[in-house]
Amino acid sequence: MQRGIGLALLMTVTQLSAADLIVTNSGDAGTASACDGVVACSLRQAINLSNSNGTSDRIFFNIPGGGVHTLNPASALPAITQGNLNIEGNTQPGSVANSASGTSNAQLRIAINGSSAPLGTSGITVNTSGVVSLRGLSIHGFRQNGSNGGHGVNVLNGGLNLNGCWVGVQPGGAASGNQGDGVRLAGSGGKTIGTGNLANRNVISGNRNGVFVSGGVATVENNLIGLLPNGNAGGNSATGVMISGDGHTLRNNTIGANSGFGIDLADNSDHNLILGNRIGSAPSGTVARGNLLGGVRIAGGETGSFANQVGTAAEPNLIAFNLDHGISLPSGGINPAEGNTLAFNRFFDNELFIPDPQRAASGAGALAIDLGNNGVTANDVGDGDNGPNALQNFPVISVANRDTISGQISLSGSFNSSAGSYRLVFYGNRVNDPSGHGEGEFLAPETLDLTLASPLFQAFNHTISFPGIDSSTLTSISASATRLDGANTRATSELSANRAIVSVGPNVFTVTKTADTNDGACNADCSLREAIVAANATANIGGLADLIRFNIPGPGPHFLQPASALPGIAQPTFVDGYSQPGSSVNTATDDSHNAQLPIALNLSAGSWQINAAAGGSTIRGLNLGGNNAQLLLLVNAPNFVFAGNWVGVLAGTAAPTLVNVGGANPLIGGPLAADRNLFLPVDFGLVLTGGATVRNNLFGILPNGTTAATTAASHVFCLGPSAAEIEVFHNSFRAGRGIECGVPRLHAHANRFLGTAVLLDVGSRHRVVGNHITCTSGSPITVSNNSVESLFADNLLIDCPHAIDIDASFNDPLDVDVGPNGRQNHPLLAVAARSGDNVQVTGSLNSNPNSSFKLRFCAIAQGLAGDRGPCDLGEVGAVVQVSTNANGDASFVADLPIPVALGATRVSATASRIIDANTEETGEFSPNVLISANTPPTYIPNTPVSRAAGSSGPLPEVLGTVVDAESPGSALIVNQVPGGTASGITLDHFSIDGTVLSGVVGVACNATSGTTNVQVSDGELTDTDGFLVTVTANTPPTLSYEAVVVAPGASRSVQPASGPADNGGTPTLSIHSVGSYTGNVSVAPTGVVSLIGATPVGTHAITVRASDNCGALRDAVLTVTVGEALFANGFE
Repeated sequence: MQRGIGLALLMTVTQLSAADLIVTNSGDAGTASACDGVVACSLRQAINLSNSNGTSDRIFFNIPGGGVHTLNPASALPAITQGNLNIEGNTQPGSVANSASGTSNAQLRIAINGSSAPLGTSGITVNTSGVVSLRGLSIHGFRQNGSNGGHGVNVLNGGLNLNGCWVGVQPGGAASGNQGDGVRLAGSGGKTIGTGNLANRNVISGNRNGVFVSGGVATVENNLIGLLPNGNAGGNSATGVMISGDGHTLRNNTIGANSGFGIDLADNSDHNLILGNRIGSAPSGTVARGNLLGGVRIAGGETGSFANQVGTAAEPNLIAFNLDHGISLPSGGINPAEGNTLAFNRFFDNELFIPDPQRAASGAGALAIDLGNNGVTANDVGDGDNGPNALQNFPVISVANRDTISGQISLSGSFNSSAGSYRLVFYGNRVNDPSGHGEGEFLAPETLDLTLASPLFQAFNHTISFPGIDSSTLTSISASATRLDGANTRATSELSANRAIVSVGPNVFTVTKTADTNDGACNADCSLREAIVAANATANIGGLADLIRFNIPGPGPHFLQPASALPGIAQPTFVDGYSQPGSSVNTATDDSHNAQLPIALNLSAGSWQINAAAGGSTIRGLNLGGNNAQLLLLVNAPNFVFAGNWVGVLAGTAAPTLVNVGGANPLIGGPLAADRNLFLPVDFGLVLTGGATVRNNLFGILPNGTTAATTAASHVFCLGPSAAEIEVFHNSFRAGRGIECGVPRLHAHANRFLGTAVLLDVGSRHRVVGNHITCTSGSPITVSNNSVESLFADNLLIDCPHAIDIDASFNDPLDVDVGPNGRQNHPLLAVAARSGDNVQVTGSLNSNPNSSFKLRFCAIAQGLAGDRGPCDLGEVGAVVQVSTNANGDASFVADLPIPVALGATRVSATASRIIDANTEETGEFSPNVLISANTPPTYIPNTPVSRAAGSSGPLPEVLGTVVDAESPGSALIVNQVPGGTASGITLDHFSIDGTVLSGVVGVACNATSGTTNVQVSDGELTDTDGFLVTVTANTPPTLSYEAVVVAPGASRSVQPASGPADNGGTPTLSIHSVGSYTGNVSVAPTGVVSLIGATPVGTHAITVRASDNCGALRDAVLTVTVGEALFANGFE
């Protein structure tokens, strides 16, 4: 490639600036006048120029010819001392950034080879107070002098961004290591080695330590360290990443095949984060690239290392295939490493490579976590021993039973330690470690928090799962404990002894016919009645609920119609209609329900009951209906789950209540589409007599998504104790009233309603927030009787002219009336004035004296005068908090972001009295107020001003007055705009005080008289008018001096008699001529002339020239008499 063509190509890729330097050859010359792409320039020359420039520079590459260009410095390249410098090897034509997700497919075209440099030379040395960025370079082959130097990148001081580089690796991908550290980071400044961007991945292999950090704050992210670009082993001869210091972050790196540790935290290394790395494996996590001395070491010593975080639940490390411990905290030294959190990691296949007699004698191999580097440390009673991580005790697991149906694993165990709070983390293992503790291959998301006081022992039962993992492939469970408080904050134990998993299945009873028989046995010929009787008579296995399944021959649907009420379920039982062949769960996420439910159960003969002793029972996948005179399903069991069912769809269903649920913590529906129930009530769909969660269900909707021909009294009806909490969210209600709630506290949010949404009869502290309500008649939210202290906010209310109805509530002075929600007064909105995409609302509130309130505003598209709502465009702007005075009055001004494009015509508002930090009491909406149309501002120019050519300010001039009906002057925008008859006039530094507009007038040297246009804008509309400026001729500067006398050889300062001054600012002064004067003379900008060593004797004329910004001149003559006789007579 010709140099000119290459430069043109480089310029099409990167915008060049004056501070950009271009390397055009691979030689090693040391000096050049410029590196501009024309003059031949080496990297050495470019660094030298950058160091001397003292500016922020970039070094690009455009070396002619294809392929890799290798730079072979004969001596150390200059240390980078310039404040900020980017060396961008990726600008060399042919370079390609990495795009591979795990390895590196980058194509590097610039290599710096240190094999010809003297021993002890490093590749790139940084010693600056700024930040140096290196990109797209291969730096390899630098050699040590003894144990000194030979680093790939050596930062003595300053910041570093290292991205897309291969350190210790040739551009072809082969290791050619630096004998020193690949990247050595010391001194102050932030250091970033790679980022989450794939193009920024570095490959660091073949060096001593891959990365050594001892200064600044470093983030090492998304790199291959010890691996070659293709993921194969390359290795660093010592450690992958060595840290000696605090506050560094290692994230999402692949660190393997190193001869030392993968990561080594030296003594006195605190508060470091090691997150989401693969330590000991290839990028896939499944191929061994083990580190010889182990995965991670946290050293103690003179001061110890504290509070390091190795893995989190969100970002666990994978620590595998290492040839010693996964994480080790060695004993010895004055202070051990303490308070280090190590639990949230995956450990497997870490095996002992070098036999250790002490460990061999105990039968221990390499552990997942080893506190003391001496094999398993036994628990001690009360956990009073000391050592690394305080030798924290681990849990003891005594039972691990796997449910063969759900795959969940039920645990029993115990934990003994010192007083405090702890978190237990559980691991699933496919292969057991030879020590019998761990390995820790999979993390269970369900942790367990325990607090020990007195006694210092606690038994526990806990259920865990392994999402995405077939739990039948696991053989054992182990656990760790992490202290959450106290002197050894967040110290993690070793892994517990493994507990073998025992697979236990529930009792299974299979319904094989529709007939309602009962011969006392559930065998190959089994009815639903027989299955229930058999389940009730058979004790649960291992605490697992019995399972009633269906396998009725034929395509279905299968109609089951008991001749009398079915037996109540008397112990935990899972009735699974989806087990019937031909069934399928719902997958629709709109208001339809596409499940296939072949099991249809007609309960006309009597209610089916789930008794109190059947806590934890589930009914799933049934089509329930019937013409029962009372109700279909009565539940009194705690922790009941009702999911994926149809209720009331069967023809002829006329039961006044479909499902009545009591007991603690029932769940109706669930988060998944498969969990959604469909209720089609005649009267009440779901009656709740205690606390409950109702989530993601359809009410009053046919399976095809159309509204049913029903006008249910209430789809959800709440009863029960006042302390009960009922949460209803993500449901869709059609026809009739959605929710009617009495005493329990209702939290209804994120629901969709068509019809009347909520009726609150009694109770307190209800919350109806963030729902989408379309009215068909009446008010969507009605509060009556004694329901108080309830919040209604952020609901989208469509076609609802009276959006909130609080039992005949009218404003009264001081708001002394009582009743539902205290019959809270509403605000009175006076004006809603539009200004651009904002509406300013002014108004007032009269309510309880000396009280605080939150005002919420709604934008309305379809409302009419006199309406209170409907809030069909939703709430707008921030909540405005006001406080009333002793007379109960508060006024307010609210600036609401209501874009014109939104189409709002009116605004309404509510007031909520603040009762405490978690409780508000909301009133009705205020009457709507019309949003007034915006009018343009008015600008009236002031009388003309006269200015000399070349003058500017400095004081502001009154330019006129501005008035806007909707916006205060401070909100208006003023600009000088093109137009007018004048030229060379500038207006700036505008300010508005009340209605008075001021600005600074500037007049160019060639300006002409006339008008210049001033535009005033409210953000939407403008007004423009011309401001007249009369330009007078420029005059020369003012400057003069009186004659002075000075003794020979003496010095004197002479003040000007007048000036210097000019209409265009301070003039420029210079000594124009000195005549016969030969002493030193100078003039200051203030006009003061300094005479030094006055000579010769006689009278001299010194001319001082003053020039203004327009070139006008004034020559002022200073007459200086040098003479001794005059001073002898007393003259000065």
